[in-house]
Amino acid sequence: MGDLLVMVHEECRSTIVSVARRLRGGISRRAWSLGAMLTASCSAALSQVSPATCGPVSPTAWDYRVDKQFYALVEDAHFTPPVEALIRGRTGQLPGPDIDYTLSVFPNHYRAIMAATRLAEREESQGRKSQLKLPVECYYERAVRFKPDDLVARMLYAQFLGKRKREEEAKSHLRETQRRAKDNPLTLRNIGLVYMELKDYDNALMVAHRLLEVEPADPVLKGALVSAGKWRDPVAGTVLGVPAAASGPGNSASGAAAN
Repeated sequence: MGDLLVMVHEECRSTIVSVARRLRGGISRRAWSLGAMLTASCSAALSQVSPATCGPVSPTAWDYRVDKQFYALVEDAHFTPPVEALIRGRTGQLPGPDIDYTLSVFPNHYRAIMAATRLAEREESQGRKSQLKLPVECYYERAVRFKPDDLVARMLYAQFLGKRKREEEAKSHLRETQRRAKDNPLTLRNIGLVYMELKDYDNALMVAHRLLEVEPADPVLKGALVSAGKWRDPVAGTVLGVPAAASGPGNSASGAAAN
């Protein structure tokens, strides 16, 4: 099954590259519409990743959050500033292989994940063959699978999904992030800001109300809601928009938001 899905990914890449080249060359409106439909279909197929398509994570992989003593070992040899900026590679002409290697040893290396995303978007827009070994979403899937408690990786994945109009999947990651974050002010703020990006103002507002309870001096999320015309003061006797009595024993505020 995994081999079949990899074949689908490769065929879709070829289709997207071919369509992009034809579009640049100038074709009829009907052909353009057909090409757009094919590209959209293949892009959807490319978005369907799983552990089978993304492959195993090495048992000796390092956690970007804590294994800081290995940063220089990997970054000096592979993830240099020109690689991160997609200018050139460190071990070869192209940056893709160095980014891929970095993410093989540090699956949750946030900056490398973002660099892989920018590279994939640039290549797709230019109709070029991917330099990366995996579909770009795999790097997000692997990071979360590697360390499910890495809330930064999970929020990056939510942003990635949201930008690709996969809002329900994005919200699922945000709910899990909030469940794990409990009352961490910085994480609550970032969860709310991602909800803002998704234009899910109701959930952003509920998170903002909770944030004001644990960090009243934090103005960022409330300010974003005010600017969007979506701010409402919390109603007395509620927890994250749910009547306090309804929360009951065993139903924490974070649990109410996660359901």
